[in-house]
Amino acid sequence: MVERVKKVFFNFLDTQKIPYKEENPEVWLAEPPKDKQSLLNGAEEFRFTFNKNIAELHRNIEYISENSYSFRKVVEKISSEPKAAKVRLKTDGNAKGIKWTEDAVFNFKVSMVGGNVKDMLFHTVCDLGAKTIELNEGLFAPEKEKYIDCSKDSNSKASSPTEILRYYLMSCNNLETYLLNEIKEKSKSAENKYKEELAAYNTYLDEEKKELETKKDNSGFHLYFFQKEEEIDKMISNLEKDRKEKTAELREKFKLKTKISLISAIIIERPEKPANKTGNLKLVKP
Repeated sequence: MVERVKKVFFNFLDTQKIPYKEENPEVWLAEPPKDKQSLLNGAEEFRFTFNKNIAELHRNIEYISENSYSFRKVVEKISSEPKAAKVRLKTDGNAKGIKWTEDAVFNFKVSMVGGNVKDMLFHTVCDLGAKTIELNEGLFAPEKEKYIDCSKDSNSKASSPTEILRYYLMSCNNLETYLLNEIKEKSKSAENKYKEELAAYNTYLDEEKKELETKKDNSGFHLYFFQKEEEIDKMISNLEKDRKEKTAELREKFKLKTKISLISAIIIERPEKPANKTGNLKLVKP
């Protein structure tokens, strides 16, 4: 749960363009601009940790957890953003007597970077009544013919931010679990490309080095021999320096990075007995 809370909190800081850095091990410092300070308790410097023991030892460090005040404020802010919407499924005839329930739909973009970039789109449908999560490929967008906007409807069912947050975190977890095989395959592919490019570059450097060593061995014994030998040794040393730098560069280039971003959240009000939904990936009970 701690890792999922971290993801939500850091994603919020990134979205709000609030700079932050790890000031000490497990202690971060956020420095919000003046117009964003209200989001972080009005502080110019907001120090926080996800480690309860550290927070207990330092009163000036805010403890961020699922139930902490600061985290709840973040959730409320996320819930109020324009990318969150609430719609109601249209019904035929009189809706009186219908028992309503809710689905929470989360649209995600998954970016994988490692040699090249691959973006994938998913959405989860969380049945808050049946307590199930359905994972699907692609994005969900409510059709105007089937749904009406009820974001400002005072008679609309009151959603529980805590419950919605819980399903959001579980959706992230289910998506990460589903992506494990994809990540393993892409990691293997990226590693192979790294080894191929590194081997080609090493072959080139080895040939250059061999040529320099041959020149060094063939140098005649004359007044400038030692000067020339020193120059060749320096060139060989530079080649090894290049090898080290290129190895680090290629390692970073082919290092797999996976980022899951929330595109939008939609709360759907619908009759308790809906038509069956189809999920082409998997159905997971929380």
